[in-house]
Amino acid sequence: MKIRLFNKVIVEGFDHYVYSIDTDHKIVDHNVLTYKKITKENMDEAGAAIGNTTGKWILNDYPFARGYIFYDPQGHQVGSCWLMFKGGDEKLYRIRKSDSFIFRLEVDEAYQGKGYSKMIMDHMLKIASAQGAKNVCLVCARKNSKAVNLYEKIGMKRSERKIFFRVFDRNIPYYEL
Repeated sequence: MKIRLFNKVIVEGFDHYVYSIDTDHKIVDHNVLTYKKITKENMDEAGAAIGNTTGKWILNDYPFARGYIFYDPQGHQVGSCWLMFKGGDEKLYRIRKSDSFIFRLEVDEAYQGKGYSKMIMDHMLKIASAQGAKNVCLVCARKNSKAVNLYEKIGMKRSERKIFFRVFDRNIPYYEL
């Protein structure tokens, strides 16, 4: 759903599922990926994993959000993912009722369909657990069937369906109905 004014989208609705899982859940038996935390020093290497907001968090040493770059055994970058902890950005956190939440899971197109998303999620649960989180959650667009299948296959539980609205060209967060 979009509301336009002068042919510009000013309000857009997003239909999502909310998923959660305990951090002690085992996803894969053998995880071949390595990872490193995104820092000021390696931001350029992170590429698409850095957006406007996440880039500001890194530059300002924001303590509640952490991004990670994942590598295959040959050292090729296969993807990235972010984790937010309680006390983090209220605009984002208030829509996710959990100790932590995962966002911006991205796997390079060349590596999709090879189990890397599961391995990244496995690492993210371990990272969250090491930081004291007992569970994580995430939101996923209902129409993103690949992601929906992934999350349900790895044992995430769908807790609810939400429609979020975002007002563009203003610094206003997502709102839920």
